[in-house]
Formats: sequence, C-alpha cells, structure tokens
Amino acid sequence: MAPDSRIVLTRHAQAEHNVTFDWSSKKQAASLAPQIPDLQQEVDLIATSPLTRTIQTTRRGWAPAIQRLGLANVVLLPQAQEVNDLPCDTGRPRQHIEREADFQGLDLAPLTEDWTSKRGFWAPDEETVSRRARWVRQWLRARPERTIVLVAHGDILRRI
Repeated sequence: MAPDSRIVLTRHAQAEHNVTFDWSSKKQAASLAPQIPDLQQEVDLIATSPLTRTIQTTRRGWAPAIQRLGLANVVLLPQAQEVNDLPCDTGRPRQHIEREADFQGLDLAPLTEDWTSKRGFWAPDEETVSRRARWVRQWLRARPERTIVLVAHGDILRRI
C-alpha cells in the first residue's frame, strides 16, 4: 500500500431488521452514489462482505465505480462479514446465492464451504473477531491499489 493510498469504509445501508423507517435498503444504498461523484471516479478496487445487504449497498451505492471498473474489481471478502451469529448476520452458502441477481457476475470463489459456519476463524467471540479484523487490515495493507472501498458491517468496521 502506497503512502498516499486511501481506504474508504462504507457501512451497508440499513436492513429491514434494524430499522423502522419506511426506507428500503436499496433506495438508501442508491442515494450514496450521487453524493460522492468524485470519489466514484477515484476508486480502484471495491471489497465487500458477501452478505446480501452489503452486496446491495455495493452494487447500488458504488454503481458508477463498478460501471467504470467492471465486476472483476469487486472482491468478495467473507472475512469482513458481520461478527454476530444471529441468522440476519450469517451469510448463506454459495449454492444458495449464485443464481441471485445481486451476485451475478461476481467471483464467488472466496466463499469457502465454512464461511457461514460461525465456528473457528468465523466464530463470533471477541478474540476471533479481533483476529479476523487484523486479517482484513493486513489484506488491505498488502493491496497495490491507491483507493480501496470496503463495504462491510458496523461491528467489524469498528474493529478494523
């Protein structure tokens, strides 16, 4: 990572389970793009947690950057998934999402068999989450791109 590199942390749009307002996550995510047109042109890589609400935020909130860069520059980063083991914070197996529209064109290879297990490296305990956050920081630091967007969840972003 070059000294003048920049990492843009983006929390996913509010999901139905954590908001009572009449505002869909898709609409909220789409409202991000026009607010940051210059940044959309600077982004070199987008990394995103592979949970549906982060994918929706990525595809809609960073749409101009994705259109410019192509989907090959959108990396699924299961290590940036939410930290809790609640059903709403747990990803779905690859075979369940591979035909969904929001996942079309994305490289699903990073989604290993165990990424949804919430055990081992994926466990929700504080020590393991800290280790996972450190892994994400090291991954970001090792990237050659100058401007990287990471779309993830509040709890993991605070630890990153």
